[in-house]
Amino acid sequence: MGEKNTMDIYLKRSLRKSIKRGHPWVYKEALEIPKSLKKLSDFVLLKDNKGFVAMGIYDSKGAIAFRSLDFNPLKLSELKPHLLSVITKRNRLNTSLTSGFRLINGEGDGFSGLVCDVYKHVCVVQFDGPGMKDFWLKTKVFELIAAHFENIKTVVYKPRCDEDLVHLHGEALDSKIISFKENGLQFESDILNGQKTGFFFDQRDNREYLKNFLKENITEPLKSIKKRTVLNAFSYTGGFSVYAGASESVSEVVSLDFSKGAVADAQKNWELNAFDLRIHKTLQIDAFEYFKNKKDAKRFDVVLVDPPSMSSSLETKQKAIHKYIELFSDAAAHVVKGGDLFLSSCSSQISFEDFNKIVIEALSLANKKAKVHRFSGQGFDHPYPHFCPELRYLKFIHLSLD
Repeated sequence: MGEKNTMDIYLKRSLRKSIKRGHPWVYKEALEIPKSLKKLSDFVLLKDNKGFVAMGIYDSKGAIAFRSLDFNPLKLSELKPHLLSVITKRNRLNTSLTSGFRLINGEGDGFSGLVCDVYKHVCVVQFDGPGMKDFWLKTKVFELIAAHFENIKTVVYKPRCDEDLVHLHGEALDSKIISFKENGLQFESDILNGQKTGFFFDQRDNREYLKNFLKENITEPLKSIKKRTVLNAFSYTGGFSVYAGASESVSEVVSLDFSKGAVADAQKNWELNAFDLRIHKTLQIDAFEYFKNKKDAKRFDVVLVDPPSMSSSLETKQKAIHKYIELFSDAAAHVVKGGDLFLSSCSSQISFEDFNKIVIEALSLANKKAKVHRFSGQGFDHPYPHFCPELRYLKFIHLSLD
């Protein structure tokens, strides 16, 4: 198996079955590492007392010390067809309507530790730690992306820390602000200063769902669209706000975020779509504090709550669960009777089962009853290995409150 001089590493625990079923990770404490393997990251073969288990990437610095791969990315003959397979899966997107999306989603696409988001003609790359950066920069994957995805003119690396973009391939960028479309709607993203790669593509399908829900809310017997008020908390750059505006069935949309830059960007994205400026309002405030004011609070027909991740490890999970329950309960008090509440979590430590329990506890604390209309996750361009449900990180639920 593999190339000549490929290093072997060995399992100290009985994980063969789990890996063969599709779990892509092995943590450092479960591995026996030869002293001669000193590189930050390298292509290796994983074995146990029965022989070969998997091939993949060894990362000497990460807690996840081995990441399995279905191909040898250092061989162009294997890298190219695998990448083309991933690109083909994105062909279901109509790029004339959606020019912003995730092209490579790490383990879900077989490129462990590598994320590539497309913004029209620019591909923005991020890595899961320095080991993955070191490894993927050895390959020709970025040249192949530009060669086989005809819209891509530039590939840049965005560090997760506060550093400038690094040019990897193609033409130099003339601006850090990139325009793109999502389901025909216009957006701009600051790929240097924005969170992650600049925009959250994983909520695309849920944003479209919100638009259609608002648009189809027709009252009887007049068959007229009832105009609704919408509060988009943790709005970031206003993705859900813009989709609410696109429904043409809202009388007010409020984008609420703690960041001054985020609410300014939300306003800009609203204006890009030429929506009525009188409808959209921005509010720069801490959403946690805003929702705590329940006595004299304004109530909305629709409230969306999409907070940043509140748990990055098992150690912080219970604390995060309590914060989610309190936040969601407080938010429910800001919905009019018979209104709708949309809740999300992007914390990978919070499972769908955990999230459902959080919602039950939050509504109980708020003394509310509700019906579930949608319980979903990330879009199709954010796949995950079936045996690694922790990578199904996004939870989204639509509740109508009684």
